[in-house]
Amino acid sequence: MEPKNKLFQCEICQASYQTKQGLKYHTMSIHEGRKPFACGICNTRFLRKSDLKVHVQSVHEGIRPFKCETCDARFAQNPN
Repeated sequence: MEPKNKLFQCEICQASYQTKQGLKYHTMSIHEGRKPFACGICNTRFLRKSDLKVHVQSVHEGIRPFKCETCDARFAQNPN
C-alpha cells in the first residue's frame, strides 16, 4: 500500500498533513495554543474532546481494547 500524499503544509513550520482538517488542528493546538478540553484527573489539555476521552480511558482507566497479533501488548488506539 502506497502512503497518501500530504498536500496541506503549515506555513509556519512546514509540517504537512493529508487533510485540511489535520492542518487546522495542528495550527490551532501547536501555533495558537488552543486546547480547551482538560482532564479532570491530571489536567492534561487536549484540542479535541475525543482525544481527552481516549486519554482518560487509556491512562486513568487502563482500557486498551486493541491487542497486538504478535505479542500480548495492548493499546488504546488501533494505529498503535
